[in-house]
Amino acid sequence: MRRLVCLFMILSCLLCLGGCGNDKRNSAAEFYYVRADYAYGKEDGVIAAEPRDTAVFTDAREILNNYLLGPQDVTLVSPFPYGTEILEYVYKGETLHITLSSHMVALSKANQVLACTCFARTAIELTGVKAVRFESDNSTVARMDPIVISKDSYLLYDDYGTVAPDE
Repeated sequence: MRRLVCLFMILSCLLCLGGCGNDKRNSAAEFYYVRADYAYGKEDGVIAAEPRDTAVFTDAREILNNYLLGPQDVTLVSPFPYGTEILEYVYKGETLHITLSSHMVALSKANQVLACTCFARTAIELTGVKAVRFESDNSTVARMDPIVISKDSYLLYDDYGTVAPDE
């Protein structure tokens, strides 16, 4: 009887430890987008989270490329122009450096900051980095100025004017 109890306890411990790994198949993340009907001064803000299952993806870059496809929730919209892609994805210390396609230059400066803030909130949660540095593709004449966003800089200051839909 004692052997049976010991065997049961060992099996129980092994089964419990089996669920302690860093298994991406059970993972979920918050993807941050702009509210479709946003207005400043509201209590809940311009940016909202959409929960997503990330178990089907192999790494953070694949998840972030999927993020650029836009939200599934109809109350949210992607702040990125159609066709925006990640061209380069490099970790440098505790900062993730992302080069985006030149589609970003179509946005006003304020909307670039808003888009990068949404993306940074998503990337920081997924990867655990301290900050994300964005820049646009260098192969075009019109380039986006580099933008660095950390977890502490989520509050947007209106340095660039009013955020409005880009045509």
